[in-house]
Amino acid sequence: MTYLYKIINDGMRIKSTSYWDSPPARLGLFAMTGNAGAWRLLVPDSHRRALPDMATARHVDIETGVLRDRQVATLWFDDGTATPFRLLLDQRMFDRALALSTCRQPLLVYSRDGLQQEHMIRRVT
Repeated sequence: MTYLYKIINDGMRIKSTSYWDSPPARLGLFAMTGNAGAWRLLVPDSHRRALPDMATARHVDIETGVLRDRQVATLWFDDGTATPFRLLLDQRMFDRALALSTCRQPLLVYSRDGLQQEHMIRRVT
């Protein structure tokens, strides 16, 4: 099923979005949206408690794969420990395809309250 929500951009940043009150957000689904060379992770209200775990990351790696016949992406918030925080997202929650890359690009983390964190994606594999 496809859900649509509106995003108004200001370059890499999000000015506003209707995501917070959308069915995916109410279901607790994270979303990834890209614009102007950056990725933005939208954290639903029910998962705001994960923000401190993401905040310790030195960088983020994204690993793509297949799980139960679905394209998925794991976001590794690498904080230099043996057990970094990670998120497993269905790639249908991305508004565009991930390109395999070792180019560094920004990852901005948003909650309903606005921009919470800025990270750098080290690679997408």
